[in-house]
Amino acid sequence: MPQLKHLNGSSQTIHSAVSDYFGFQNYVLGEDEKGVPLYWHWDDHGRTAKICASLGAGGFTKLRQGALARIVMHAHFEALGASRPIHYSRSKSAKHWNFPHIKKRPFYSYGLIIPAVDFLETHGLIHSQKGLSGTFGRQSEFRATYRLIANLASQPFRMLAPDNPLILRNAENDELEIPNNRKSERMAKRVDAQNQLILGTKFTASPELRSPVRRIFRHDMQHLGRFYAVGASWQTVNNNTRKLIQIEGQQTTYLDYSGCNVNIAYRLIGKNPPDNPYRCDNFSRSDSKLALMILLNAKDKAEAIRALAHHSDFTGKGSNDLLVLRYDADFLISELELRHMPLGEAKMFFGSGLSLMRTESDIADKVMSELRGLGIVALPIHDGFMVKIEHKAKLLESMIENSRINSGPPIPVSEVF
Repeated sequence: MPQLKHLNGSSQTIHSAVSDYFGFQNYVLGEDEKGVPLYWHWDDHGRTAKICASLGAGGFTKLRQGALARIVMHAHFEALGASRPIHYSRSKSAKHWNFPHIKKRPFYSYGLIIPAVDFLETHGLIHSQKGLSGTFGRQSEFRATYRLIANLASQPFRMLAPDNPLILRNAENDELEIPNNRKSERMAKRVDAQNQLILGTKFTASPELRSPVRRIFRHDMQHLGRFYAVGASWQTVNNNTRKLIQIEGQQTTYLDYSGCNVNIAYRLIGKNPPDNPYRCDNFSRSDSKLALMILLNAKDKAEAIRALAHHSDFTGKGSNDLLVLRYDADFLISELELRHMPLGEAKMFFGSGLSLMRTESDIADKVMSELRGLGIVALPIHDGFMVKIEHKAKLLESMIENSRINSGPPIPVSEVF
């Protein structure tokens, strides 16, 4: 999350105030980075009553037990994985509760979830933080306590594939209806098939990081479309932890595309990108990469400069003074505009980012579908994939062949580990 430097107050307060004033967004575009929505699809092997009895809820009705068991299974899962908070809404009028696919879920309703969360908090089984009332989504959150983790340690359960493999959200993060057409149906079937392969694969190290994925779109079905794993997963941990993941007893490897979105942009306009698209004469590669991603997403140059200057990852020339950082941001943005003049002339700057991610996600869909046909599970990490080491050559071949756009050269692939 972008943070202001050298201003008084918490980073959250500062970020909120500056966002309101300047109107810029978080261009990292990470999905559920700080927390995850309450996930509902679990198989407890018929042990719902036993789980609830261990928590002191043996006298609950079957409906209340069903809700309580699913909440604690998710809390336990997250606690052992990425340890992120679980979001939910305490507002009865929130749009979330009124979606047709939400209403069809067993044990999932406002009248069951809120009392269950309150019970868990009262009995010291979760740490809860309640958000302000309103209709703006899942503002409240909770985490499992050690007592809850201990109570569920001996109870077997597993994640199931989601009932909504495709998610469409607007700018306010509200869920929208997925278009009812054959294209969406085929897309959903491919995600379902990928989930069946993932959930049927044994993670012999870090089993708590195995989870299904959903394909999430923004604004409409032509924007974003990336594959996001549900809750704690191989996506939510750092590379040091990813290296420890074993699939069916074998070590894994991780390959990703180099400068994926920038390379896609050049190929869409029929131009060749620079050999190193993130190189700049006067700034670090990390600053240049961040600035280029902001250039692709910002609405105009002024907003791009503000967003870059206030971003916590931007170092510039090393000064902590905000005015100097704004000058450095202006200098870097201008240098990138000159270096990537073909993108500017083709109007790829200022607003194309989510469209480029849609193309990136289509490539990922093709790679996973091709490998799935060979019985190979590929774990997506946006523009990269993890597979068993023995499948490295197949993954590389698929990534190269499926990244050819407009008959152009393939996007370069790098080995992360």
